[in-house]
Amino acid sequence: MSKIIAANFKMHGDVDFYSSWLKKFELPKQNTVLFAPPYLYFDCFLKDERNLLVMSQDVSDEEIGPFTSQISAKMLNEIGVEFSLIGHSETRDKMGFTNKNVFQKFLSLRANRITPIICVGESKDYRDGGKHFGFLEEQLSFYKAESKTGLIFAYEPVWSIGTGILPKSSEIFEVVEFIKSYFDFKIKVLYGGSVNASNAKDLLRIKNLDGLLVGGASLKAEEFAMIAGS
Repeated sequence: MSKIIAANFKMHGDVDFYSSWLKKFELPKQNTVLFAPPYLYFDCFLKDERNLLVMSQDVSDEEIGPFTSQISAKMLNEIGVEFSLIGHSETRDKMGFTNKNVFQKFLSLRANRITPIICVGESKDYRDGGKHFGFLEEQLSFYKAESKTGLIFAYEPVWSIGTGILPKSSEIFEVVEFIKSYFDFKIKVLYGGSVNASNAKDLLRIKNLDGLLVGGASLKAEEFAMIAGS
């Protein structure tokens, strides 16, 4: 079954980096691959002759107005962006976005025919305290009554992102099952957090998982190609 493999380049690279990266990257046939470079480098991917699927790392929760530095969903749609991450833990933490802010982004993306990928996940304190399911439920609750088509979540335990600490497969399965069982319709769930070429195949063997959100390992074209082809 085809999986979704998404590359989140975060704030890395320049024109030379992405030009070189794309020359080295071989697109697999069996999976859906998404690419989320910084806004300034969307063109590198949108103009690639392989018709690559471009994903934004975030979007404004506003439609239009005096919001310096913000990019709206309509703007993304106009240039051909088809997916967008929202609610990544780094934006929640460093930019102070709340669950309500993230939900407003979701609504704006949907209105502009862009598929949102909603990041959810708990901190180490919530995990260690056994309160992670309650925390996740607060994040999920905004989407309970939403459309029954095309809903995608990315489970990213904050304590795993960039740390090299990978949850046990059983722990990931348990959380993905919790997220899926929360809705009375079919959704997709990706996993993100310390994903690399060495563990990607094992992660994708988790039977209820629909794909991977890759951070640091996406910066190496050859490694990300191995992950994308897993």
